[in-house]
Amino acid sequence: MKLSVIIPVYNVEKYVKRAVESIIKQNFTDLEILLVNDGSTDNTLQEINLITEKYKNVKVFTQENQGVSSARNLGIKKAQGEYICFLDADDYLENGVLNKFYSLCKENDLDVIRGAYKIYSEEKNDFLSHNPPTFPYLNKVLSGTEFLDYSMKYHFNEVVPWLGLFKRQYILDNELFFPNGISYEEDQLTFLKAMLSGGKFMQVQDYFITYVYRKSSCTKNLDFKKAEDVAYIVQEEKRYINSLNICKKTYKSALKYISSSFYQLTSIYGRVDKSLRKKCVKLVPFSVRVKLTFNPYNSYHFKKIFLFNFCRIILDFYYNRNI
Repeated sequence: MKLSVIIPVYNVEKYVKRAVESIIKQNFTDLEILLVNDGSTDNTLQEINLITEKYKNVKVFTQENQGVSSARNLGIKKAQGEYICFLDADDYLENGVLNKFYSLCKENDLDVIRGAYKIYSEEKNDFLSHNPPTFPYLNKVLSGTEFLDYSMKYHFNEVVPWLGLFKRQYILDNELFFPNGISYEEDQLTFLKAMLSGGKFMQVQDYFITYVYRKSSCTKNLDFKKAEDVAYIVQEEKRYINSLNICKKTYKSALKYISSSFYQLTSIYGRVDKSLRKKCVKLVPFSVRVKLTFNPYNSYHFKKIFLFNFCRIILDFYYNRNI
């Protein structure tokens, strides 16, 4: 089989049919669609059962609610395709992308190919402006470490797993599974490992998906559990790069990448209950925080992380005024 599309589903009865039909409309021959029901409590299961009756290449797997990482991992283990595409159930693919991306993978023997995305606001019923920085190495085959170095140099850090295709054997050979129990920033660690495992990468400018911005989505509801998730990811990323024998340039790029993960904690800090803010800070050891402060992804991140680590009274004043 050429391609497996893995879709974790949790309480997405309104959206999952659209996601599946965006795949069917691709007219891509020889693919399977794996819907992993992660313990939905609404009518999602009934909806996906109707989908399987209509489309014979759709398979459903059900597990108790364990989070998006576990659902994706189950999908990886069940997948049979040469390449894997990850898609979130409330998003949808752009027309014609699967054939184009798969062809590029085969022509260049790629392990990972990535595209761009549009953002659609459910609340505004319109597309939002989204202009990522220019990446000067479009349509070129890069090693994973080159992809990391250039992504940091040109501030082109798009780590989400749903931007393209991954070779399934590359995932299995390098154990590129998602960290179980983590549902926020879970893709940061996995993609860092993907880049530092070698491989052949390509970034193209074609839009791959439309990302649907919803107020109720996981990434919008920031709480202390998400702070714990970020802290776990940051420390696992740091441990991982320290276990590798990589050159100084790539190590510094990896630190910038980890600093961009850590930056998320400074935003969550301002949104949790004030009684939990000090606990947020202590989730990451001071020595790690200092290291990441002085290896920032960009100048704005540096300012905010610096305040978070050394002058939180200013950060508190800012958040107290804006909440």
